[in-house]
This record gives sequence, C-alpha cells and structure tokens, in this order.
Amino acid sequence: MIRHAAIHGAVEISKGCGRNCQFCTPTMQSRVDTPLDRIMEEIKITTKEGSSNITLVTEDLFLYGAKDKRFIPNKEAVLKLVKTVADYPGVEGIQSSHMSLAPVVCNPGMVKEVAEVLVEHNWYSHGKKAIVTSETGIETGSARLMKKYMAGKMLPYKPEQWIEIITEAFGILNDNDWYPLATLIVGLPEESEEDVAETLELMDDLKDYNAFYVPLFFVPLEDCLLMHKKGAEVDSLSKIRWELLVRCWEYNIRIWRDTFLKHRIRNLTIFNVIKRIVIPYSAKMAGIYYGLKHGEQVKQAFRRMATA
Repeated sequence: MIRHAAIHGAVEISKGCGRNCQFCTPTMQSRVDTPLDRIMEEIKITTKEGSSNITLVTEDLFLYGAKDKRFIPNKEAVLKLVKTVADYPGVEGIQSSHMSLAPVVCNPGMVKEVAEVLVEHNWYSHGKKAIVTSETGIETGSARLMKKYMAGKMLPYKPEQWIEIITEAFGILNDNDWYPLATLIVGLPEESEEDVAETLELMDDLKDYNAFYVPLFFVPLEDCLLMHKKGAEVDSLSKIRWELLVRCWEYNIRIWRDTFLKHRIRNLTIFNVIKRIVIPYSAKMAGIYYGLKHGEQVKQAFRRMATA
C-alpha cells in the first residue's frame, strides 16, 4: 500500500504477466491482481494529495481479473475496475500503462466499453480528437521467432496466427479511438534476414492504422531466459534492419508530427517554419554528423525521416 501519491498518479492494479516471453522479466512471473478495494484506497490517497490523473500500472489491463489459464479476459472484472476508478471523486484522467493484443481480438466488445469510459477521461489527443493509448508489444512479424521465444504471447491463439491477431486488434482499437504504442525488437537471437523481412511486411500491413511504433534493440535483461545472449548493436545492423527502424519512424512522423507540434506551437507561421524548414534541416545535419560516426546507412536514414 502506498503512503503518498506516486509520480503520474501511478497505482498498481496487477504485477507479473505469466505469458513466459523469454526476452522479458515480468512475463516470467505469474500474474497477481491487486484487489479492487486496495486499488481504491491508493486512489483515495492519490487524489487527496492533489493528483487528478491516475496511471493504472499493469502488464495487461485487459487481463485484470482473468482466471482462465488460456488468458481469456474477464470482461466484467475489467469494466468494473475502470468504471469504479472513473466514478471516484477527483479522478479526471485515467491512463493504462500496458495491454496485450490477443484479448482485444478475443473480446472486442470489452474494448469498446472500456474505451467509452477512458475516452471521457483521456490524457492524450490526436489533433483535436480525444484518444486512448497504452503500450503493447508487437516484437516481430516472424511466426518462427514468436513460436521460439514467445509462444504464450498470443494465447488463446497460435503463433501462426500472430500477424492476423495484430492487424485485427489494431483495427478494433482504432475503431474505438485507441491508438496503441507498439514496441518491436530488432536483433533477437538467431533472427534471420527472412524474419526481418516478415516484420517489414507486417509494417506495410499496418501503415494505415494510427499507432506509435517503437523499435528497440534486443537487450538481454537480467533474470530473463535470454539473459546470456548477445544484445544488438547499432554498428552491426544489416541494411534490412535499418530499413525496419526507418520505416517505423517514417510512420511515426507522418502520423504524429502535426499533433506534436500543434500542441506546442500556437502561431501558424512559426509552426510552418519549424515543420517545413527547421526540422528537415536539423535532420539532414544530424544525418551528416551521425553518418560520419556510424556510416552511410545512418546518414540515409536521417535523410528519409527528414522528408517523411
């Protein structure tokens, strides 16, 4: 139990995950839900100390209260949690830290009803549109790597269905004004060029969805099953891996640039100067500088992002 309000109004609703992804530490731990009455006690403390925004800290919002070993969501438990938090006096904003994609496909009705509550208590917007967002893991578009390192990630579905799950989940989320922040892992152990090509094909499938993509280098975390494997390094990335990094950031710039700038720059003339001149010029200069340190691929990456 917290004694004082945490940063960003953080209140833990569950810990652990239980899906056993080998690159991750929390997923190796069994999921334990915090009882709702204790959650509300912490929200009482948080709001009493002046924080009107609540961050629901969890590895997966959609599995709160789930009892099924196949990771079937408990819609009633999730809705009760979200509505109870939303109805508490003094709570204005609600943000969930993480979610997974399989429950979205498993119960789209749950997503719709949860989104209706969270949109009314949103922290973020896209343009003038209120949106919901949470972090989720795509990691790879390779069914081979999914089966090898994270076969539990898409339960109750099979690794071979992963691409279908991602695209269907993104469609459901976007239809309900939910714009996910999605991570991808570059350089998993034994990752082949073909695996990366499959991830690039997935990114092509996702190009018309609204999301924020975060490509991350594989890092062997302590206490995960892959802790003794070698991490990925920028200077050793192949051309196709650079293409994946650039593709993600091209999409991010196209989807989020105007929203990011307009929230910070109210003057239209200054907005246009920064968008059309300052940012492209800065990106080109950064490309020259980092290109000299890391090679032509890095230089070309910045040039492409400058014109995204």
